[in-house]
Amino acid sequence: MQIQQEQVTQILQVHNSLWNALYDFDSDQHTLHYKGTQYSIKISADRGYASVVLPNPKGINFMWITQNLHKSTYGTVSIQRAREQNQDHRITWIVDTHQGSFKYRSNITTTVQDSIMIDGAIEIYDNYGTEIVWSNNSKLITTKAEF
Repeated sequence: MQIQQEQVTQILQVHNSLWNALYDFDSDQHTLHYKGTQYSIKISADRGYASVVLPNPKGINFMWITQNLHKSTYGTVSIQRAREQNQDHRITWIVDTHQGSFKYRSNITTTVQDSIMIDGAIEIYDNYGTEIVWSNNSKLITTKAEF
């Protein structure tokens, strides 16, 4: 799958907006702008995660949700470990929730140290497996076999 830099920029803006809202303890109202429309960011009552519902290009709503910091998972442990090393590691999931489903469709991860992105990737999940469609390390980008 080809992804354009404009799409990468939009995806990373949403990803960072969710995390910035989660870490902003001074306000309970957070919004983000996506493709010309303003959306409300929801923060869980325990401030464990932030989420927003955004339409995909076909108009189907997908939930974008940060890693839940109150769940004991590999993702949460990696975020905590990064903090101990003065890094800001962020994980966001894109979930297909239409028609009552809950299918993970994408994963966005970034790690920043001293305002420099040292690691970043966007993965897409489909019926054929996982594909890394963007990374700040171009050697990690996977391509599907073509015949």
